Amino acid sequence: LPPPPQHRVQSNTPPSASQLSSLLSLPPPSVSSAALGLQHGHVLSAGTLYSWGKGERGQLGYFPAGGNCCFAVPVVRGVEAGGEWREVGELDRLAAGFNHGAAGKRGETGAWLWGKNMGVDGDSGRPRDLYLPVWFPLPSPLAGLACCSHQTFAVCEDGSVHGHGIYRGGGGAVTEAFVEVRPPSSERVEVFGGHEAHAVVNGTEVRRLELDAGDLLVGEGELEDGEEFVPHVREAEWMEGVELGGREIKAVHSGWEFGMVEMEEVTR
Repeated sequence: LPPPPQHRVQSNTPPSASQLSSLLSLPPPSVSSAALGLQHGHVLSAGTLYSWGKGERGQLGYFPAGGNCCFAVPVVRGVEAGGEWREVGELDRLAAGFNHGAAGKRGETGAWLWGKNMGVDGDSGRPRDLYLPVWFPLPSPLAGLACCSHQTFAVCEDGSVHGHGIYRGGGGAVTEAFVEVRPPSSERVEVFGGHEAHAVVNGTEVRRLELDAGDLLVGEGELEDGEEFVPHVREAEWMEGVELGGREIKAVHSGWEFGMVEMEEVTR
């Protein structure tokens, strides 16, 4: 599909004088959320998604000429799974991986995904890049989003967690739909991205999102031919021996070779 005219941005070209004048006449934007990928970034301002940076794999969510853009451009239109144009609408959830992004609105039964290997080729069944946001349904209302290096995880209001881009045996990843990795639960669940993805349960437990077979991390390793794909969560070994001391886990950050856990005092 051709991009909307307002999304045709010349690669690495700064704003023109008229564009700058128009931008400077606007009130300062109020940024409610930000997410950074390897070489691209996104923000939400008044519910609108803006993207900038490197975009040759679709990680910006629009069609800049040459793939890159040096200033933030609004992303206002996406594509339904059937190929119909659809307004992205007002958003309040945002996440970014190495070369992809995800956004949504709490309470809606789906999320927008775009970027490297976020789609599936209809002929080969292999992952392909998405250069516009594509709507992926969820079985229950969205509560939060998180991206790790190559995957996306959505936590729903019923406590279930669903993954996109999760590795499966036989080569490739599950990119045609979200896959349940944790069933519905009454426990309070939050999901945090980074190089790996972690789920925090009730503010006291950290669980790593993994595969059952071969003790593999999501998206890594190899499965034997015919080996069953069974996603699940497990305790994060590095949390063993960590004393909470009356604190709750606020967030988990995981880098390439390091990690950090934020905690806060519980006051009731």
